[in-house]
Amino acid sequence: MKSPTGAATEGLIHLRAAGVSLVLDLRGSRLPTVLHWGAYLGDLTQHELSQLAEAVTMPNMPGFDDVVPRASLLPEHGTGWPGQPGLTGHRQGADWSPLFTLDSVEAERASVRIRATDTTAHLTLVLEAGLTPSGLVRMRAAVRNDDTLRPYTLDGLMLALPVPDAATELLDLTGRWCRERAPQRHPFNAGTWLRETRSGRTDRPPARPPRAPAPGPGPARCGSRRATGRCTPRRGRAWTDCPPASTAVLPIVPEHVAVDQDPNTGSFNTKPVGTGPYVLSSRSKGEKLTFKANPDVHHGGHRGRQRTGHPAALG
Repeated sequence: MKSPTGAATEGLIHLRAAGVSLVLDLRGSRLPTVLHWGAYLGDLTQHELSQLAEAVTMPNMPGFDDVVPRASLLPEHGTGWPGQPGLTGHRQGADWSPLFTLDSVEAERASVRIRATDTTAHLTLVLEAGLTPSGLVRMRAAVRNDDTLRPYTLDGLMLALPVPDAATELLDLTGRWCRERAPQRHPFNAGTWLRETRSGRTDRPPARPPRAPAPGPGPARCGSRRATGRCTPRRGRAWTDCPPASTAVLPIVPEHVAVDQDPNTGSFNTKPVGTGPYVLSSRSKGEKLTFKANPDVHHGGHRGRQRTGHPAALG
């Protein structure tokens, strides 16, 4: 990792300009995730950056993956992210879920350049993110096909930035000639809100990127706002995404089993009670789950059969 100004230490990168801070987490080998995008945080020490990373990391939840996936600057389906993937494409039906590994990181005070590869899908990604002198976040990415024999069909390459929980409304613009840029507000609900421009023009129909302001009426309401824009808006798409799976999981615990246990730390989290045709036989965290036939199921169940699968697929 190249860090000529000391902006990056131990995988936590703090970019700052014009009263704005952008903190990126590049610990490990995956693409960077955003820990903070907003007001200037000051000259944080490495310990303070580590505390910030710990504070925004979601804990494990019952019924979900062992590690709760986070959206990187280029969200990846291969990490288990349940929302919109940033890179969509395929190679004649294969390599549709790439998983990039970091090769190099070059960080300055207000910008970072990342190179990552997926040797299985034969793809190379170059990702740049930084702050302009006025404090705006500017990002761009390029993907290259490293397979000289097979073409890769690129359907979409879309970068993403997170917004805080306080952003509960979306504001974008609609309308037509003589009544252009009419504001419309929507609740920031679970799911995807998508605007597209297909005509090659920026004024008809106006698919302007949505904003996430503080809730409330009136354009002059005080508070913070997050907005996006495209450098080449002649044709493209803008979207917001709020996957429900990462936050809507609640455990259901049988009283006779959990009466003397803590619902969050009890043994049934690793040795669950099974009532279906299969019950959990063994578990290797982050690798696999093995199930065996449940002898107590109606008509004896699937006796003698066993199933093994990846935890991301089995839930």
